[in-house]
Amino acid sequence: MFCTMASFTARTCPLLQAPLYLAILSIATIKGWLCPLQQQLSTILCSLGLGFAVTVETQVNDGGRNTLGGHRGALYMGTVLAALGLVVSICFVCTSWGQHRRDQKR
Repeated sequence: MFCTMASFTARTCPLLQAPLYLAILSIATIKGWLCPLQQQLSTILCSLGLGFAVTVETQVNDGGRNTLGGHRGALYMGTVLAALGLVVSICFVCTSWGQHRRDQKR
């Protein structure tokens, strides 16, 4: 999940698009983290995100007069959703890592 959210965040940030996304995807594929269930979940979440982005775009573009503003609003919404997913994923990683350390001490 962490790798998926990191790759979505890298896809929406233009400065990090190509190198970071390819590195994360190659590491995830080599390690075997991309299982079919995770791919299915990623597909469903991508389609929801695209639906939300289209809604934001149509509400922001002033009836078709400001197409750049609509695209920018959709991009910002996608970036925020990807960053939020990355933060949630990092919280889960930290929680499980802390549990693992407590279990090792016992």
